Amino acid sequence: MNFPEVSLPLHGGRRLMHIHENRPGVLTALNKIFAEQGVNIAAQYLQTSAQMGYVVIDIEATKTLPKKRCRQ
Repeated sequence: MNFPEVSLPLHGGRRLMHIHENRPGVLTALNKIFAEQGVNIAAQYLQTSAQMGYVVIDIEATKTLPKKRCRQ
């Protein structure tokens, strides 16, 4: 998948990128992990093709996510 050049606004927190298979429920599962850990999602920027997708997520974390949860 080619990643288009994207100009995103500055964000004072942390910015993450997640590459995934484009299928129903992927973003729901990802957002659920953040919610369960009390991490606020400030913004999301999504792009998909027929098979793949990526999302850039700006978060405002007050604590560190456990490594086990980050790998899910």
